[in-house]
Amino acid sequence: MLTVDITKPGNVAKTSFSAGNNTTILESSSGNRFAIRAEVGDSVLWKAKAAGESQVPVHVVGVNYISGPRIFSSNTLTGKSTIKGTIIRGGKEDYVYKLHYTLGSDTKVYVVTAIIMTK
Repeated sequence: MLTVDITKPGNVAKTSFSAGNNTTILESSSGNRFAIRAEVGDSVLWKAKAAGESQVPVHVVGVNYISGPRIFSSNTLTGKSTIKGTIIRGGKEDYVYKLHYTLGSDTKVYVVTAIIMTK
């Protein structure tokens, strides 16, 4: 789960990541770097929300490959609010990607970078 401070949505230091109980978080340093561990066959679901009491919806609209093994069936995954992808192959290097999101009805796209390490 990506949590965004909507008063400063483009400020990576004001974002945070969290994950469900069945996900191994390897690194999470307040938006600067986020890494999880996953295995071939695992599904990854990207969701986002606004920090605090804000009711402004945060929509995850894209996951774009940057470097490492191509662990999903496509270099670009898209959605309107959430995105789900299944890992089809692993690799020795980290899968580095950009997570794209929007706020409410605004069309401006914000981006954070994250990592998936596969077994």
